[in-house]
Formats: sequence, C-alpha cells, structure tokens
Amino acid sequence: MNRFVLLLTGIAACSPPLSWCVAQEVRHEVAFPKGDAAWSVVFEGAAANARKRVDIVRQGPLRLDAITVADGAKTLMLWSENPSVVLFDNGTNGRVSSMKASGMEAQRYDASSFAWVGSKSFAGMKSLKSRSCQYYETTLIEGDAEEQTRRVLRAWIDAKTRRPVALDNGSGMAVFSFATDPAPPLEIPERFLEKLKRQESFNAPAPNEDVR
Repeated sequence: MNRFVLLLTGIAACSPPLSWCVAQEVRHEVAFPKGDAAWSVVFEGAAANARKRVDIVRQGPLRLDAITVADGAKTLMLWSENPSVVLFDNGTNGRVSSMKASGMEAQRYDASSFAWVGSKSFAGMKSLKSRSCQYYETTLIEGDAEEQTRRVLRAWIDAKTRRPVALDNGSGMAVFSFATDPAPPLEIPERFLEKLKRQESFNAPAPNEDVR
C-alpha cells in the first residue's frame, strides 16, 4: 500500500489525540516472536471462569502449554507440527489423548490469533495496562444462512513494540506477556513423548512395495 494512503487511513481511523497519528505513520503489524520463544497468557473476565493462565514454551516444531484452570489444577497441552496434532492430559489417570491441531485453532494464542489485525480493523488508539496501544476491532458472522451469530474480536497492540497486549475473542480478555530472555528448555513429560512417537508412526507414509 502507498505510504501516503496508509498514513491517511490511519488518521481517518484514529481517535484522539489526533496529534499522535499526524506525528507518525501508523504501522499495522503484530510483531509476535518467531522461532524459539516463551510467553504467558492470563485470562480476565468471563474467560477466567474456565482458565486462569497458560504458560507457553515453543522450541522448534514443538510447543508445550502449561494450563492453570479455574480451580487451580494444572494440565498440559503439547503441539506438534509433524504430525499436526495436539496432545493433552485426559483426566487424572495420566492418559494422553490427541486431536488434529486444526480443531484447536481457538486455543493457539499465537500469531494466528491476530491474523485479522490490519488497516481495515484499526479503530484508533486506546490505552490498556498503562500502555499506549493501537486498538483493532472486527465482527465475525458465524453459522449458516438460517441461524447466524455475531462475535466481536478486539485486540490491543503496543504502539512501540508491536507486541500484543491483549485479545478479546468474544468470551473474555486474554492478556499477553513475553519472556525477554532466551526461551527456557522444553521439558516434555515422557508420557507425551511416547504418545507423540505413536502418532508419528501412525502418520508415516507406508513403504513402497517392490513389485517385480
């Protein structure tokens, strides 16, 4: 997009103070950490009724989420890129279950959660958690033609660092914080590794038969 047009777009969408928009070009991007990283998500409002926080460590193709639920209990969720599955604790018997990662998109809380953020969803400047933020908002229409529901997504992005500050996906607010030091080592329980190996074997292509 032309830089001049982008500047005018930002000015048109800005809420006071207008001087902030005039003084600098509005960059609509989310600088979510790439590669090995660690971050935490703390839930507020209605979202906290199910979860309190998720502490995330990502290393290579694996990512481990340590989830603290509302009653204080903890559970784990392991994401894998190959195969693209999510493994998770299933009850107190130590059993690990799995499902396709595509069915867990709402639980990612990573860069994919902010794919809709851009110039079209920019709604001005709003402070949150004592930080100056670019505020974004959009409405999702879900369901079929006979029965539709509307869900409003809201995001606050730090105006200086471009890192997410908070996300409201329509069911409560998730507040983000990011580790400034190198990500801690990824420590995966053995029961998860065993389950992951079985998943890898199940998804491995069958060897070609030698037909002569």
